[in-house]
Amino acid sequence: MTDCQGLATSMFFESDWLERLLEDCEREAIDYRNVKLLKQEGRSAVWNVCVMLGCVSHGVPGQACRLLERYLYKFISTHENISDPETQLVLIETIMPRLLLMITCCVQLAAKMSSADTYNNASLVRIALLTKGVSYTAEEINSTEAEIFKALDFRVPLWTSVDMGELLAAELKLPTQVIKAVTLVVDLAEYYRADIEQKVLWAANLSPTTQSSVRSLHLSAGAVAAAVRLSPHRVDPVPTLGRLLRLPHAYIECLRDVILKKLLSNHTTPTMLKRKSSLSS
Repeated sequence: MTDCQGLATSMFFESDWLERLLEDCEREAIDYRNVKLLKQEGRSAVWNVCVMLGCVSHGVPGQACRLLERYLYKFISTHENISDPETQLVLIETIMPRLLLMITCCVQLAAKMSSADTYNNASLVRIALLTKGVSYTAEEINSTEAEIFKALDFRVPLWTSVDMGELLAAELKLPTQVIKAVTLVVDLAEYYRADIEQKVLWAANLSPTTQSSVRSLHLSAGAVAAAVRLSPHRVDPVPTLGRLLRLPHAYIECLRDVILKKLLSNHTTPTMLKRKSSLSS
C-alpha cells in the first residue's frame, strides 16, 4: 500500500475528514494573517536542508517553510519599531547566525508531525550540520526546536499540502499514476509558492477584505486540477473540487492555470523533485 493510499484509507473511517480539512483551512487564515511568505532563496534553503536531512517526502519541505514563516513573524513581532533601520539591523544580526538552526528545527517539527520515518534525532541532525561546517550540540538543537514549538503555540498542522492533495485526489477516485503526479505537482507548487501566490492574487483581483493569501488547501486543489490537466485523465475535477471545498470554480481554475504556467515555464526544478519524478516515471 502506498503512502497516499494508506492516508486515504485511514481517513475513510473519519466521516468528518473534509470538515476537519475545512476547519484547518480557516485556522490557517487566522494563524498566517500578516505572515510574509519566504522568498525563493529562502524556500530553496529550506529544501536544501530537507535534502541534507533526508526529509523530502510527505510534503515536509513545504510544511517546514510554513512553520519558519510563522515563527519568524512571531519573533519579529516581539520587537518594537520594526520599521526603524537600526531595529531591522539588530533583527538581521540576531537571526542570521541562527538561521540554519532555525530552518533545521522547523524541518524536524514538520517531519515529526508528518511521519515517524521522516525525521532524525538530535544527534543525527548534529552530525548532518557538522558536514556543512556548522557545530551545534544536541542540547542546543533540542532547545531551539522547543523554543520554536512554543512560539508556534505548540501547534503544527496535522496535514501537509501534499497530504491534502492526495486526500482530494483519492476522493476524486483518480488513478494511482495521477495521484503520484499530484504529489509532485503539490511539492513544486509549494516550492514556487511565493511567485504563484503573487500571480494568483493579482489575477483573481482579491482584496484584503476577501482573502490576502492563498491557503494551503486551495493551493493543493489547484495542484490536483493541474496534475489532471497534465494527465490522460480528462475528466475535469474543478466542479467537484469547488463543491467539496465551497470555492468558486473560477478561483480553482485560476490556481490551476498559474501553477501550470509556472511549472511549464520554469527550468530550475529542485534536485529532490527531479529525483522523485524519475523514480515515479
